[in-house]
Amino acid sequence: QLTNTPGTLPSILHTAMQRAKKQPQSVSTVIAAQGNLFIAKLRQRLNYLSVIVTLAPLLGLLGTILGMISTFNIFHLQNGQPLAITGGIGEALIATATGLCIAVTALICHAYFSARLDKIITDLEFTSSVLEDAIACEFQRGIK
Repeated sequence: QLTNTPGTLPSILHTAMQRAKKQPQSVSTVIAAQGNLFIAKLRQRLNYLSVIVTLAPLLGLLGTILGMISTFNIFHLQNGQPLAITGGIGEALIATATGLCIAVTALICHAYFSARLDKIITDLEFTSSVLEDAIACEFQRGIK
């Protein structure tokens, strides 16, 4: 029944149950090893969002600085043209706003997926402990 259920948790539990038939003592080791690999893969993907959260405002600030540099170059070369100066400032502010919008969106996604990861880890720990207890009980019954 677990083999027909999609997802990593049923796969881990199925592997642990198969192992329990041969070596009941190694079930917790199998669950821990496979669970840790799965969690590491999820955290790796979550780190991408963390990089975006950090990098987006920095790129926005870089755009601001470049826009301000071009504004001051116009101001230096073409004295007395206020529209040319405000265009560069507007360009700089658009870069900052874009970087901040990307960072805020990525931060919201990061918070959501971090919460989901915590729930997956909790479910994995709970389910594996229930399975380990059930296997231990069966093992004890087999000994008696």
